[in-house]
Amino acid sequence: MVIIQRNIRSWCTLRTWEWFKLYGKVKPLIKGSKQNEEYELLEKKCKDMEDNYQREERLRKDLETANANMQKEKQALFQQLEQERDALSESEERAAKLLALKSDVEKQVCDDVI
Repeated sequence: MVIIQRNIRSWCTLRTWEWFKLYGKVKPLIKGSKQNEEYELLEKKCKDMEDNYQREERLRKDLETANANMQKEKQALFQQLEQERDALSESEERAAKLLALKSDVEKQVCDDVI
């Protein structure tokens, strides 16, 4: 109770004091400048985020392009692999036919020698 009375007494003496009146008028302006600072800070963050978004968007597009190129290259390699497999199977078939022909010729030569 004593503290409240002391504070009220101090306020009563200060309310007529010219410096206190000036302080009362300036105090809201101080808050306003802080709001402007906060607004500028938020604008800066927003701009930074937009720049970051644009950079990430460019990076994403570049990566999508690289991915599409890699997919095309992969398809080309798979087609080349299939062609090589076909060529290998054809050459294996020819090798098997040649081996069979060789064994037939060897049999004929052995039969002719005997």
